[in-house]
Amino acid sequence: MKVFFIIPVLVFYLYGCVAAPVRVNTDGIVAEQSRLILSQKNRTDELDKVLKETEKDFRNNIARLGTKLDSLKKELQIVNGKLEEIDHLLKNEQEKQIIQSLDGKISAITDRVINIEKYVGFETPDNKKGVESSVDQLKEVTSENTYALARSLYDKGDFDSSREEFKKILKKWPESENADNAQFWIGETFYRQRWFEKAILEYQKVIDNYPKGNKIPAAILKQGMAFENMGEKSKARLFLKEVIRKFPDSPEAVLAKKNISKLE
Repeated sequence: MKVFFIIPVLVFYLYGCVAAPVRVNTDGIVAEQSRLILSQKNRTDELDKVLKETEKDFRNNIARLGTKLDSLKKELQIVNGKLEEIDHLLKNEQEKQIIQSLDGKISAITDRVINIEKYVGFETPDNKKGVESSVDQLKEVTSENTYALARSLYDKGDFDSSREEFKKILKKWPESENADNAQFWIGETFYRQRWFEKAILEYQKVIDNYPKGNKIPAAILKQGMAFENMGEKSKARLFLKEVIRKFPDSPEAVLAKKNISKLE
């Protein structure tokens, strides 16, 4: 009888041990998870703030760099234009070599500016078109590469083709920085072909259409020289004196004085 009594009690005890639920401290786990989530959220907010400040600084630096590059390109273009007209008027070969050397340095600086722009363009957030798009842009016809082509044709003595390229600049990019130079060189093509009447009219367009351009002194000077070649010395003298009066410190004034001395 004792055996039969003990067995049920033992079974009941074992059943109770198995069936009793295990108590786990879930409140502590939830609290720790919440703390970790909050910590990561705060860190993410900090990183987002740093990123935004970095992007702002980067954009400001890019804007300042772009402004400086634009200013540098304009200055280079002005200097290059002056060298072009001086080189065209020089007779001394040694002086021509100096001008060509300076021209080479300007070209090298310009290339460096362009390379910086390309680099910055690839790195800016706005440039999302990739390298292929940038290559396509390099192939695009612009006033700059059209002007370079026109000058190259002029230097080779192909004045008709050169003139057409200069005219293309005036038609497609009338407000470009190359416009007044292009108009001046149209006059130069006629001058080199000894069509002095046409040259004088084209030089006058430089004076009338681009009164603040850097080719005004050269245009007036070449008008005087054109009249001189036509044998109209009195008119030539008037234009040469105007160069001296309006631009006394310019290289054109020096040349104008030399030409006046020949006329007297």
